[in-house]
Amino acid sequence: MKTSTINYQNIPVAAMALDMDPKDLEAKLQTISKTEIPETEIRDLLTVKDIAFRGDFSERQVARWIADGKLKSVRFGRRCVRVQVTEWKRFLKGGK
Repeated sequence: MKTSTINYQNIPVAAMALDMDPKDLEAKLQTISKTEIPETEIRDLLTVKDIAFRGDFSERQVARWIADGKLKSVRFGRRCVRVQVTEWKRFLKGGK
């Protein structure tokens, strides 16, 4: 889960730009920062580049896994390939 961080030094400037009281803006930001967003809700599909970056693999290695059928993917065209986050997590655990 990812949480956001707030730079409290910029609140007075932001409040002035938004025509708000700085204390009201700070209160709203604190409630927002406590909200955690699961990664899977942000994005359900990963690109080959995303997987290569996350796992420190080459894009070619990820493409080989997809071609070999070791990593299940969804094709939206000849070059547009995506992998579901759940499938990527299953693959990392060594699942079949």
